[in-house]
Amino acid sequence: MPREDYDWHIDYIEEWLLFYKSARPRSYDTRRSEIRQFDEWASEQGIDSIEEVTYRTLKRFAIEQNEDYAPKTVAGRVQAIKKCLDEAYRDEVIDEHPLPRDWSMDEWGINENKTLRQQYLEEHDLTEGVTEDEWRQLRANVRSPRTRNQLLIDLLWTTGARASEIVNLTLDDIDQDNRIIEIPDRKKSDPDATRKVSYLPVCDQPLTAWLTDRKRYQCLKDADEDWLFCSRKTAPMYPDLVSEIVRESAWEAGIQKVIGQDSQGRDLHYINAHALRHGHGTWASDRVGIHRVQSQLGHASVELTESTYTHTETEDEENPYHDLSLDD
Repeated sequence: MPREDYDWHIDYIEEWLLFYKSARPRSYDTRRSEIRQFDEWASEQGIDSIEEVTYRTLKRFAIEQNEDYAPKTVAGRVQAIKKCLDEAYRDEVIDEHPLPRDWSMDEWGINENKTLRQQYLEEHDLTEGVTEDEWRQLRANVRSPRTRNQLLIDLLWTTGARASEIVNLTLDDIDQDNRIIEIPDRKKSDPDATRKVSYLPVCDQPLTAWLTDRKRYQCLKDADEDWLFCSRKTAPMYPDLVSEIVRESAWEAGIQKVIGQDSQGRDLHYINAHALRHGHGTWASDRVGIHRVQSQLGHASVELTESTYTHTETEDEENPYHDLSLDD
């Protein structure tokens, strides 16, 4: 069914969505998808009016959803209907708001910040993030072309950059003399925004080796482009290919495992490309100030970095990454 052809069962939701789309167009599709999940569920319960949505209704919806989806996903769906109820209450469409002012999903035993992956990791008694020892095993077990794939894994772990950022690097983005990479910062509203990240000396040898081998593996139709990472089929490489390389290296190293399945039945792996980024954050936060880790990872706020990683309390110097080594 086309996205805009859906027939809403609960009155007022469509009216609220029109208001929401004009006020917050960038998040409209997400909110629409989230609240549709509730609307479809409510229709099965015989609920067709916003006035029939009660505290008990929302609690039952959340608990049932939590059986099949990540707490964070469930929270998004409940928050969507809450926003709709907030507006209905302000518009005096409903006389009372079904949720108390100080309500949180903790009351229902649901940690709204926990992803499905985090839930599975806890069940397997695992922690997020590739350790230094696991990173060394990964880089020793990459498939061909080894120079490219080893450099990929080295940069992911020693910089904490996202796979989507790494594959879009060009040769001009790398300052080998100072071991600095300039990454387009797509999290910023300015399309030309960048952030500078440091990489460690361990990357020097694989970088030099890959720059020598790169032309042999470059896609012919992109031969004039200067993408750092390429394959014989495409340049730049797709992030999915990076994820595949990381997963396969982990299997080859004997450190991989399937920890569960997502809502579409696809396997979730213990070690993936994002686990390398998280591993860097954990490793670096023990060695440099939290503001430098925030800058390196490109987090929107230092509070996000602080809530994710334990860290040292002092800021050492302007760029302490220059003095880091894997022996620290």
